[in-house]
Amino acid sequence: MNSLLLLAAPWVHDVNPYVIKLWEGGPIRWYGMVYLFGFTIAYFLMLRATRKGVSSLRDYEVADFVTTLAIMVVVGSRVGYALFYKPSLLGFSSEPPFWQMLAFHKGGMSAHGGVLGLLIGTIYISRKYKHRWMHLADLCAFAGAIGLFFGRLTNFINGELYGRVVKEGEVFAATGIKFPGEMREWTSQQVTLLATKLQPIGLPEGSHPVEWAIAQIQAKNAAVTEAVAPLLTVRYPSQLLQAMLEGLTAWLLVAIFWRKPRKPGYACAIWLAGYGVARFIAEFWRQPDAHIADQEFAATGFSRGQYLCFVMILCGIVLAAFARKTDAPRMGGWLGSTDEDQKAWDESDGAGERFCGAPPDPEQEAAGKDEASTPAEAEPEAKDEPEAKGEGGDAPA
Repeated sequence: MNSLLLLAAPWVHDVNPYVIKLWEGGPIRWYGMVYLFGFTIAYFLMLRATRKGVSSLRDYEVADFVTTLAIMVVVGSRVGYALFYKPSLLGFSSEPPFWQMLAFHKGGMSAHGGVLGLLIGTIYISRKYKHRWMHLADLCAFAGAIGLFFGRLTNFINGELYGRVVKEGEVFAATGIKFPGEMREWTSQQVTLLATKLQPIGLPEGSHPVEWAIAQIQAKNAAVTEAVAPLLTVRYPSQLLQAMLEGLTAWLLVAIFWRKPRKPGYACAIWLAGYGVARFIAEFWRQPDAHIADQEFAATGFSRGQYLCFVMILCGIVLAAFARKTDAPRMGGWLGSTDEDQKAWDESDGAGERFCGAPPDPEQEAAGKDEASTPAEAEPEAKDEPEAKGEGGDAPA
């Protein structure tokens, strides 16, 4: 009977967020590894698109594109978090790294800000290499959206961005988990009570009880876990819900829609609207950031993240309407393009240098130009010869 009760008790989250830990905050965390993994997947998906003949990107441009996106998504996510959620990060402190924007180890990234970063990076590459930016945005939606799935999984590994408190009788109450990270938001009275419970089981003198307890729980210290568990609240694992909705579901929606060529911009529009709806739903189970938890709009009950989702959905609708009115040929489609699509691309305004497929080999392209120029150069000589004969009195043959 006791074993059944233990199985029914909410699990205390004790996952170690480090792959390798040599000091506090480094050097290698799962979060950073997943970023690298996500951009690696994006690179190979984009490379496949170029070699399958469904993108105007050349092979050597893909690496530049993905590198630019990697930089811009990190910068955009951090800046977006500061602007949308925590403006205090724009300030400075007396402790390293001095400018709070650079304190990545303390967390604070915004998916909405990351989208803005991707937009800026896409426009930059489109101007640099002369591509339609909406086509590059489609590539981002298809190749990069799956990265959100892994990103939310690492939020769960870190024990951050957890869900709202589970209330008795709710439908999904059985999925509740206790996250030790909530102790970082406790009042001084709660921290004092924690220290009192930890002292008999080895709290070192001078150590911060919260950080020591979290480290011990992640080290699978059963005594500390048992002492802390009654003090923690049961919360929804909203990170896993977001991983399934914002990450996997939104990506599958784009992948199904973009299996064949579409007008540039459609796939990105589908992702913007799909992500916005998925995130809006998941926000009902996600706990708002502590410093803005009391700033939710009481009149509607919606969170700040949900209002940003409204903007994303609107942007998706506007982009779809704009894409529909363009005269651009159909592009993309990870299953490949048809002869009809290829013909439409060849007849488009970009047929001179870009193709709805992998560009030709440079040597073949140069040979084609030489063949095209030979008749044009020989034509004047053919005209000069009869004229010379006419001046000499000879009749043409």
